[in-house]
Amino acid sequence: MQKSIKSKILLPGLIATALLSPNITYAKDAELSGIWQSIGYGVWFSVAQDGAKIYQTTKDTCVDFLTMDSFDYQGNIATIKGAKLTGLGQYMPAQDFKIELKDGLLNLEIGKVNPVQARRMSKLPATCNTLTTNTAENNFEVFWQFFNENYPFFELRNVDWQKSYATFRPKINAATSDEDLFKIIQDMIAPLGDGHVSIISPMGEFVAVNKPIWAEGLEEEDMPPLAMMAADSYLKNGYKTTANGTFIYGKLTPKIGYINLLGFDDLMDNAGDTSLLKNSMDEILLAFKDVDSIVIDIRINFGGDDTSGLFVAGYFTDQKQVVLKKSVWVDGAFEHIADIELLPTSNAAFMGDVYLLTSGLSISAAETFALTMAQLPHVTLVGEPSNGMLSDQWFLTLPNGWIGTISNERYLSANGELFEARGVPVDIELPVKISDYAAKYDPALEYILKLPNK
Repeated sequence: MQKSIKSKILLPGLIATALLSPNITYAKDAELSGIWQSIGYGVWFSVAQDGAKIYQTTKDTCVDFLTMDSFDYQGNIATIKGAKLTGLGQYMPAQDFKIELKDGLLNLEIGKVNPVQARRMSKLPATCNTLTTNTAENNFEVFWQFFNENYPFFELRNVDWQKSYATFRPKINAATSDEDLFKIIQDMIAPLGDGHVSIISPMGEFVAVNKPIWAEGLEEEDMPPLAMMAADSYLKNGYKTTANGTFIYGKLTPKIGYINLLGFDDLMDNAGDTSLLKNSMDEILLAFKDVDSIVIDIRINFGGDDTSGLFVAGYFTDQKQVVLKKSVWVDGAFEHIADIELLPTSNAAFMGDVYLLTSGLSISAAETFALTMAQLPHVTLVGEPSNGMLSDQWFLTLPNGWIGTISNERYLSANGELFEARGVPVDIELPVKISDYAAKYDPALEYILKLPNK
């Protein structure tokens, strides 16, 4: 199994539907009772006042899953506590989420920049009358069909999914072992080159990520020294860390500040508490009160929460503006779900020159951050395009308890441009080379340091 960079299950994306189970008891929420179908995302809810179930469906399959510990109802908002996926999800941390009825739609607040919404329906699909059983053939069918109905980027990534079925389905029969099934699914999804596509099983995890050429052969343990090279070599007066070690900052010169954002994960809780981020960014910008320019380095940043990236970006604007348009794949087409605004985070936004360093290892939430920053007039992107996996990660579960992940959304810039599969482009192209890292030489920083008046 290949696993060459840090692959991480993003729980807000994975357990987004892990909200309801037969253990729920509703005190006052008769309006929530009934059958609900998510708009995209492939799940149905059967909610009663004394309990509920969630089903994951395709046109031919239905899987029953999810567990949770408790449910609190206060006013019009229900808080789901201790939600867990079934199967391998039992080994992941439990999460708390909120559910609310708005304008006739069930809104699931799950840590994304948008709620997952569901429409009221009269009855469950017929496929849920008899749940899909755990056989090798059925596990393959659930996986292939869920992607067939919910993955929007086959053409963009040059994969013929129908041909994939014709190639791999004949290899599956009643005697297929778990090891062989895992390998077949791995071989089927690898050509997608999408790091938000994966299969997770007791045999291990495979992530279908395409790395930049310079990072081929690098393992997870190689990343921290690379990420720290610029700080170690160019911050002559040393550096400090904040945000639980995730943000590193110092000065390249008395007038140029440097921030290395190593990720956007675990910086906010599910309730949206921004205190850690605010305190960290306030600390950094106070230290940079005399600088004219700031370099932000996300060249090795594997993402996390888009909301955290937006919060940080808010320190570099003094006005509200739409920066992202988000949609979800529904029945063969994208359905718009949100215009995402960038809001000023501080009354004293930094409006000097900002240089954002990106690479093919700027991934996921690092890319939505890059796309947001790219739309600010005083920001220049330097390096190489980001990886090209901007969509949030969604999930599917198989009858055998294995978990898959999938891209099923798209982010567009404010003017409607798509960067999935090609990455957010740069203004100044300076490709990353491992030989430069080894020599402790940074072409991007050298370029900035040699600019006039720097």
